[in-house]
Amino acid sequence: FLPDSGEISVLGRPSALEAKDRIAYLPEEGGLYRKMKVAPYLSFIARLKGVPERGLKDRVYSAIESIGLKGVEGKRCEELSKGMSQKIQIIASIIHEPDLLILDEPFSGLDPVSTRLLKDLILAEHRRGATVLFSTHVMPEAEELCDHVVMIHRGRKVLDDPVSSIL
Repeated sequence: FLPDSGEISVLGRPSALEAKDRIAYLPEEGGLYRKMKVAPYLSFIARLKGVPERGLKDRVYSAIESIGLKGVEGKRCEELSKGMSQKIQIIASIIHEPDLLILDEPFSGLDPVSTRLLKDLILAEHRRGATVLFSTHVMPEAEELCDHVVMIHRGRKVLDDPVSSIL
């Protein structure tokens, strides 16, 4: 549907399509190209998002090492555990240093160590300057990671406040 009035911009651009390379989205049930090997997969995703070829290999290997998966770069994505897959998908989401990062239940099914590592990555993206939106049903996660909480119930916004005022 096209709007009949008003304006909207996304990251200062007149449409989301024009801003798409500055946005990352990780759905709860993400997907990897299962037959691809990890490093080529991450390189492919990075190139799709406009990351220059120069230094890309180092960026990919550094990212893999930063999530504690050094040595998996040559494995096929289908060989990874759920936790490893989730970590690789997070790296794929942030490899191009997006301005807006949208995460849907990013910690679902992860062990506590992997959850902590991913929280640290998300906080690092926020410190870098990215806006991070994430959905969760786990309120302690929201309290730990968020500055602001919006709660939706049956399609209606029922809460829209800074975390500090909610606590």
